[in-house]
Amino acid sequence: MHIAVAVLAVLLACFRGDWSRLRDFLPTIQYLVICNLFYNFITGPNHMWRYEPDFLINHTLTDTLHTFVTLPALILVYLSRFPKHRWRAQARYLAGWVLSFAVAELIFYHMHRLSYHNGWNYGYSIALDTVMFCMLRFYYIKPYWTYGLSVVITFLLIVYFRVPVLNTR
Repeated sequence: MHIAVAVLAVLLACFRGDWSRLRDFLPTIQYLVICNLFYNFITGPNHMWRYEPDFLINHTLTDTLHTFVTLPALILVYLSRFPKHRWRAQARYLAGWVLSFAVAELIFYHMHRLSYHNGWNYGYSIALDTVMFCMLRFYYIKPYWTYGLSVVITFLLIVYFRVPVLNTR
């Protein structure tokens, strides 16, 4: 299932992504990759959610596929088609992406390809997706401000979920 989603994401990017603007979008895609790698580093074995592998061997390989293939392809499409002006159109667009990710996650969860741990749940995932899509757009516009805000959000999440950052191995 994870490989099929990655293939679908790449196909979507091929047909709906604005590849002529990839150079503009690349720093934002890299920001997302860095954030996801940091999540895996900081949580260590204490993940809040885990991808349950199907054809891939473990969570690490499955998450690597999503980090370097699925998410970059989808973010290319997200940024390519983001409405430029009217805030209502932007809000609807953002809500559509959050809803799409929420539905996909629900399918993954019910097919036992995703599991929640350490107090995490589906509601938190929807909230995180909302923050993620807002931060991606914000990063595209104001990258330095976004890094600062990311540090604050990360700190708050670590405190709220009591992630044992000093005892991860």
